[in-house]
Amino acid sequence: MNDMFFTSLGPRRGSQIRQVAGGTRARQTERGWEIRTLGTDAWTSIDHEPDVGAEAEAGGWQSWSNWTNQTQNPIVSFVSEWTVPVPPAKTNGQTIYLFNGLLDATGHHIVQPVLQWGPSPARGSTNAWGLASFWVGGPDDLMFTTHWTEVAPGTVVVGRLTLEAQNNGLFSCTAEFDGYPATQLTSENLPPMVQCVLTLEAYGTGPNAPYPKVSFTEFSAISITPDLVAANVRWVASGGAVIRKDGGTGARVDVAYPAIGS
Repeated sequence: MNDMFFTSLGPRRGSQIRQVAGGTRARQTERGWEIRTLGTDAWTSIDHEPDVGAEAEAGGWQSWSNWTNQTQNPIVSFVSEWTVPVPPAKTNGQTIYLFNGLLDATGHHIVQPVLQWGPSPARGSTNAWGLASFWVGGPDDLMFTTHWTEVAPGTVVVGRLTLEAQNNGLFSCTAEFDGYPATQLTSENLPPMVQCVLTLEAYGTGPNAPYPKVSFTEFSAISITPDLVAANVRWVASGGAVIRKDGGTGARVDVAYPAIGS
């Protein structure tokens, strides 16, 4: 089994990754790492010995759009929909991610519902399109992922992120795909999550490991709540992304697939 996996915050070793069932809550406290599964009230401790940091791999974010909330009001939800692309014409170990995600101000945490092709941290991932939710923290932290759920090309998926304030001044963030309860993952004890991103991320692509044979994927019906926050949204495009409709309600953003071999 591959012991190194690609994430939006750098590579992670298999020993750092924890696979959890849909509906699981995860957190880090002064006692260490804990999870609580759906339908239970008890938190279970998880042993973790920090690994030596993994070296960066070629690849990463290819095309994306972002916006940072600088208002006095926290984000409550961030939702987008997009269509599962056709499969790549050839498969040779490439990993492709499409997601909406939330990061804290320092970029130390990202919570994301991820449409993915190829090997990923999610158990069961393979050369097919599938869904899973990730929480990635620092290079020595644990990473949490739900199990991989296959989804057919042409399916419209809705990635949803929901934030709630905790009574300790921190936040919880739930990532999920609507209609796929196995993808629900809640991360607790987070700092304010203020960076919204819509992203195409990829590793190991090339002439024998191409992207899908399409020019772009459109993120549509992009919605950020509450309205006081949505009124301030102005997307910034990078890596060939195109903002088709700006704003925090009903926005549309295209992310572009690079030329083969780039």
